[in-house]
Amino acid sequence: MQSGLFLKGGAGYSRLSADNGIVSASNDGFGVLMGVGYDMRVARTTSITPVFNYFRGAFDGGSADVFQLGLGVTFH
Repeated sequence: MQSGLFLKGGAGYSRLSADNGIVSASNDGFGVLMGVGYDMRVARTTSITPVFNYFRGAFDGGSADVFQLGLGVTFH
């Protein structure tokens, strides 16, 4: 495995749900995902991978956006 930049993306079904213990509601729509990361070998058997992902769901009357920043560690 080598170090390197990677991109990811996708589209599909999205569902937004809310529940306050008394009333619940949900809405369905179209969703997209886009992401970028970089896999770095830091030792002979260890890699770290910082990633950034963006998710968006479009619904009747609005949308929901999620930004995610993460760090993966792989021992191989």
